[in-house]
Amino acid sequence: VAVGANGTILRSVDGATWTKQPLSGVAANTNFQDIIWTGDAFYAVGASYDMTIGGWNGVICKSETGQNWTLDYQVPSEQTALAYNKNSELMGISYDANSTLV
Repeated sequence: VAVGANGTILRSVDGATWTKQPLSGVAANTNFQDIIWTGDAFYAVGASYDMTIGGWNGVICKSETGQNWTLDYQVPSEQTALAYNKNSELMGISYDANSTLV
């Protein structure tokens, strides 16, 4: 599974052929920065620009199989990376050093 700009989430079963995956509940302008596998699910993190506030909202999306992604969390700061620890805690990290424990 790979992520990128404009809501792009790609999945491959062989590493050669990649297919864009469905994403629901997230703006088309979402730019994903990182992805992680926790052993139970994939999580992708990034940000989407919200015209109503004139700024970026952080988003964390989830998929158990790498297909059919949905919005899991939305936070007020742009998320750039994910961390997962042995206590099964998932954390989104932002540019402004604000972290969100998921």
